Amino acid sequence: MPMRCYLPFCLIIIVSITGYISSAEAFSNKPEYLPGRIIVKLEDSQTFSDKQRIQEKSLHKGRDEVSGDHPQEILNRHLRDHGIQTMEPLFRSGSATRAKRISGEDRRGDRLAELTDGFERTFFITYSSGEDPVDLSREISQLPGVAYAEPHFIRRTMQPYIPNDSLYGSTGQNFFEYQNFHHAWGITQGSSDVVISIVDSGVYYNHPDLIEKLWRNPDPGRANEFFSDWEIVNDTIGWNFWESGDVFEGEDPEQNANPIGNFSTHGTHVAGIAAADTDNEIGIAGTGFNTMYMPVKAGGGDVENSNVIAYGYHGVIYAALNDADIINCSFGGAGLSEFGKEAVAFATERGSLVIAAAGNNGNDDPFYPAAYQNTLAVGSVSRNHNDVLSGFSNYGYYVDVFATGEGILSTYFDYDADEVAWTPSYHSTSGTSMATPVVSGLAALIKAEYPDWSPRRIAAQIRGTARSIRASNPGDEYEHRLGKGLIDAESALTNIMPGIKVLDYTFDQEDGSKINLGESGTVTITAANYGESTSSLNFNLEVIQPGIHIEQASVNLGSVATDDTIQVSFEIEIFDTYDPSEIPLFRLDISDNTANYSDFFMFEYNRLLFEIMDINTIQASISSDGTIGFMDALSSQGGIGFIPENYGNILYEGGLMVSADLQPFGATDRTPVII
Repeated sequence: MPMRCYLPFCLIIIVSITGYISSAEAFSNKPEYLPGRIIVKLEDSQTFSDKQRIQEKSLHKGRDEVSGDHPQEILNRHLRDHGIQTMEPLFRSGSATRAKRISGEDRRGDRLAELTDGFERTFFITYSSGEDPVDLSREISQLPGVAYAEPHFIRRTMQPYIPNDSLYGSTGQNFFEYQNFHHAWGITQGSSDVVISIVDSGVYYNHPDLIEKLWRNPDPGRANEFFSDWEIVNDTIGWNFWESGDVFEGEDPEQNANPIGNFSTHGTHVAGIAAADTDNEIGIAGTGFNTMYMPVKAGGGDVENSNVIAYGYHGVIYAALNDADIINCSFGGAGLSEFGKEAVAFATERGSLVIAAAGNNGNDDPFYPAAYQNTLAVGSVSRNHNDVLSGFSNYGYYVDVFATGEGILSTYFDYDADEVAWTPSYHSTSGTSMATPVVSGLAALIKAEYPDWSPRRIAAQIRGTARSIRASNPGDEYEHRLGKGLIDAESALTNIMPGIKVLDYTFDQEDGSKINLGESGTVTITAANYGESTSSLNFNLEVIQPGIHIEQASVNLGSVATDDTIQVSFEIEIFDTYDPSEIPLFRLDISDNTANYSDFFMFEYNRLLFEIMDINTIQASISSDGTIGFMDALSSQGGIGFIPENYGNILYEGGLMVSADLQPFGATDRTPVII
């Protein structure tokens, strides 16, 4: 149950730990206040009189308490012994009447008048006795007619924090200020209670910049209660899903409890970017500062396959079972995996935020696990700090944010296989793999500052506070494909935003059938607010191609509370002149001007381009270009496949049998030909 603290008693607690704090102590976590000053608010006359009548009935009250003196007289008399110098109200007399006249007679005006009246009774007091403001406030708060008394607290702007790591600010370690991490560290330096799991090729955890940040499992073997394929025991620092074994030749992988990087330096480099030992006077800084890391080796089981991640989704599940707050996935590939999608969903429901690399193919093809709905997808921008997309970085509708991923200097090692020996070092590497742990460290800072936030809320906050990079990337290929832009670590910690996430969308006619050319219907969007409550949420729907009309494109939803789910419908008409070779593309703009919040979501109506046939015992889909099964077979998108009764989709590869009459004119024999 949360502790309730009333001012007089709270001040007794803090008096022994605080006082006036000099500028040299400016960024301690102790309250700061001005010496020789207090703020006192007096009760209104009616409240004071009511209390006096009650007190007069008591036999144990002193003369002052029943004297009937005005509260200000009692206060003045008490302050004489403390060398009172000045006592000025915040607002002059009559301000409440003026405020009421300006604001009108509605409920808002009543509240404003009430507050204004209170400011007429709020006094700023200076005194010369030298008594600590906390002690004097406690004493004054006991007087009859005093609503509250407190020190004159001060606040400070957040100054940047520059760690003392020897390589900080050098080439490859000079990206922090570009993304405002130095200001973010002035707000929080993270927490050792927050853990980032590095699901990768293993981590050389004995590196001097990593050894002190290594997670220790408080409950080894707990994942073994779930996994059936392997015996996961003694996993005190993580797990190695692939130590050895040629899985390409059908061998089972050898596993153990030592997730050390040996054949690949990739995981070690990634771990340092997110969680290197920071402010320790050596090496590099990690974006997560005090954050710990959990190494999970999911690949790199031999020299030939050092870059292969064969058990990445197993690693995600393992990390979630062991309560990782953030799961960094600097790996991926083409092809939607239902198992992968469910692994990410499982981790999210367990309380882990999965952050994944958008890919290094320099295109907008979906890349997994980054393209799964529950993942925060990260692309890379140039090392030149000019917001220009890295040439290798993927982009696309699925990418959420970007971070610096070029020439990042981080932890590394040299490995002598013959001697089985590692030599720690530092090395610069580029890729969306490097941009991803930059963001993972930011997510860890947010988790430390707001420990009750869900994975979805942290992701929404990072995306919602990112800034656009569209102006620096003007090509048509980037239109709508750069997410919200570059992360801003300081803004992510200070500008608490709504976070609207589209969960589903449908295109239907009134009878539930699909909308075809020349027909009207409804686009229904289901979304949730994972961030701060909204007060004036607005949805605006836009169609990118001509030939589709939206009846009323803008809808105001007003107030939407945190974790509320909403449903919004738009009436559309698809003209019969629409080009059926193009998949209709829609952009939903989401905004709340009162919260300075904006975001967008891109989605397609690919159902327009295919029909589902349900004949006898077969279901299949055929698209407008003649494709059977799926429009995109690799990702199983744009159709339902080929489904015999009582089976799932069986279409992976296939041919087409056609019976045709190819007999010459005049021939009587009709022989079918298989093409």
